[in-house]
Amino acid sequence: MNKVSFAHWALCGVALLWCGCAKKDAPREAVSADGSTEQVERVQPAAAPSLAMANPTDVETDVDTGAPGGVSDAARADTAEVAGDADDASVLHMLQHEPIVKAAILSRRSLALKLSFKNGTHAAFKPIRLDNETARYEAAFYRYAKLLGIPGVPPSTMRRLSFAQLERFVARQNPELAERLKNELAVDRAGRVAGAVIQWVNDMQPSGLDEKDSILPELLSQPSAHPLSRAAVEMVVIDYTGSNWDRYTGGNLFVLDEGTKLVLLDNDNAFSRLSERQFERLEDSVAALQWIPSDLLAKITALDAAQIAEAVACEDCDMTLLYSGEIERILARRDLFLAQKKSLQRQAP
Repeated sequence: MNKVSFAHWALCGVALLWCGCAKKDAPREAVSADGSTEQVERVQPAAAPSLAMANPTDVETDVDTGAPGGVSDAARADTAEVAGDADDASVLHMLQHEPIVKAAILSRRSLALKLSFKNGTHAAFKPIRLDNETARYEAAFYRYAKLLGIPGVPPSTMRRLSFAQLERFVARQNPELAERLKNELAVDRAGRVAGAVIQWVNDMQPSGLDEKDSILPELLSQPSAHPLSRAAVEMVVIDYTGSNWDRYTGGNLFVLDEGTKLVLLDNDNAFSRLSERQFERLEDSVAALQWIPSDLLAKITALDAAQIAEAVACEDCDMTLLYSGEIERILARRDLFLAQKKSLQRQAP
């Protein structure tokens, strides 16, 4: 595979009580991480459109109005077209408001979608599911990276999309997966599903940093002229303090510009409570770290709850990205990092 593209890239629901007879589904409450509830409803099944109605490769005319609101290997092989030179504010506005002309399943596991926009660009969409609301961590991780001054995390924000529209798009390709959307996505009373929309990135290539015998330990041992020297340290620091344990499981580390820029994908496992195995995985990643840029050390040392809360606040997201307990978890991880790395006196400007 010569080129790899980024396609790897609120409300948590409780299971519906579904009776075996032909009764209409009743609304039920979805419990969020802060304990609040909101009524969401199971979408009533609709007849799947015939696959003969449209060629899946054609541009879809049923466009979304743009109301704000783990990807497969095959999907990684696709090439996204995104205005990469635009500033982040412009990209975020586009992700939230640009009309959608097509959607396709990228991951059978997470039901992540590839969105095609009217302006010819694309994005990944990770929906909030009834049993999983971690899509909001994608948008939170992007903002946390901005707070620390760490590049490489693609712009991400939240958006609410018409469920009926997404169902139609998917049903034309795979009626079985369209049925899963009905059963697994959290749909609000307005018939919308919330999720993270994530910028696609062109022309990525595997970094090799997550492979055996990579140069990652060398990059972490001391400053060097290697173009990824600082980026490797930044990655370890943000993943450790952000509890992002899934970085080294494969397919999450890519580079741009002939290996000079690191891209950090798939961040919806950040900010979670860690199992013992996940904790050990992060400990292993930070064990080789022997230096840190002085400005990055100053930023993580100065972190406080108010600072993080302000950074992850997103009025346009229509939902909370990180709750107070999750913010406190960042600070606890930061304290653990600083306690373990007191000997990091070899700082680079």
